[in-house]
Amino acid sequence: MMFDQCFNGAFHVENYITGRYLFGSGNVISAIAGSIGVLQDLWANKSLGLLGYGMSVGHWFDQNNYLEHHIYGDPTFHFKKTYEVDLNKKIREEKDNADYWNNLLTAPEPEIRALAIVQLYKLLGEEFIPKLIDIYNNDYSFNVRLHVFSILAGTRSDEFNELLFTSINDPFEYIRRMSGKLMGEIGDDKYIPVMIHALIHDESSRIGFSTGRALGQMDNDKVEIEAEKYIADLPDFVDKEKLNTKFERTDQTTIVDYYMKKLYRLLMMILSS
Repeated sequence: MMFDQCFNGAFHVENYITGRYLFGSGNVISAIAGSIGVLQDLWANKSLGLLGYGMSVGHWFDQNNYLEHHIYGDPTFHFKKTYEVDLNKKIREEKDNADYWNNLLTAPEPEIRALAIVQLYKLLGEEFIPKLIDIYNNDYSFNVRLHVFSILAGTRSDEFNELLFTSINDPFEYIRRMSGKLMGEIGDDKYIPVMIHALIHDESSRIGFSTGRALGQMDNDKVEIEAEKYIADLPDFVDKEKLNTKFERTDQTTIVDYYMKKLYRLLMMILSS
């Protein structure tokens, strides 16, 4: 079982939920849960399809672990093997064999291609980046593209910074959402027109939210200038006045006052306890 709520795996307390499932009267053998608060926008089910090919919970968890997540119960548990090879053995025996994993880049199963990508990046590091870019641009599977995107995001390379111009339009919403977020973190002014386009045109409200917050990390004056220019070029039937309000600068005094009040209430709670 996977538990995706905060503190479900808080093993430091007597009555934590995951323990009830594992050590109660049911049949749960292995579980994944967080011992503290669960962070938002994590890729919690990354590579989960590998469990369907007979990979053990422990080997799967090694592909996808976060500091607050833990394995509870038996990490060797796995479902009946449905793949032609034993992935648990291959992970150990072929971990240093780049040729083996390179051959799997053309496997018909997206989960296996994604596994090969992860293993090859462990072996080749930055020299694998050009191949990763090629895979992102050509693989039909959003699962594989997301693996590539996730690896490249960790490199903060020039190639990844350039890829963001493409990934902000990816068919998969999560990739678009993270692209906008990372544009804001990088903070390069060249992203401003692209972010404005995404904020106005993307059909997902979550893209609008994340991209809007990211634009707040950019130079306010440049954002306003680019937004006015972009909106002015839209067709006349568009409510341009309403769109312009999306980019009006928030009064910084109001923001500071808001957070100071929250801090004051928090301090009062601490002192009163």
